[in-house]
Amino acid sequence: MTDALRPLGDDELAPEVAHYWETIGQGLPGSRVPGLYRVMAHNPAIVEPFHRFARALFLEAGLDPVLRQLVILRTIWLERCEHAWQQHLLVSRDVGVDPALIEAIGDWEHGEFDPVQRSVLRIADCVVIERGGRVITDDEVGELSPGDVVAVELLAGLYISICRLLNSVDLRPETPVDDWPAGPRT
Repeated sequence: MTDALRPLGDDELAPEVAHYWETIGQGLPGSRVPGLYRVMAHNPAIVEPFHRFARALFLEAGLDPVLRQLVILRTIWLERCEHAWQQHLLVSRDVGVDPALIEAIGDWEHGEFDPVQRSVLRIADCVVIERGGRVITDDEVGELSPGDVVAVELLAGLYISICRLLNSVDLRPETPVDDWPAGPRT
């Protein structure tokens, strides 16, 4: 990791970020501010607006928490982002994602996912693998509402950005991930 983009400590924060820090940690495992925000703190003007947008997608878009986490885990798995993977394993367990589904996320087409879960994973794959390069069909949408489809697409896009930032600054989790779920990488 370049020292210039290392995660900032609490004592290095700009005042406009420091006052917002407690808000960011609310509801997260251990109420700790994730490394993502500590890297983003190098540009204080984006921290609060980014957090509001991410929070809206995460908590206010109306997507079922298990579906939300499946989209996020699939995106993280495809982007191979260890830091985000560890963060979202905790969140996924907290919201009740079946461990068997987490284990099958890399090869979801052969896993025991229900039709709605398959729909969100297909849409996530369209965004991540195909880079939105084709129109999502009605069959892929299945029972999802138009609002859910928008939330899934934006979540996948958001987590592509998050993963690429974390990977580009080589932000690693405290404990390396050595048990990625199996599955074909595209």
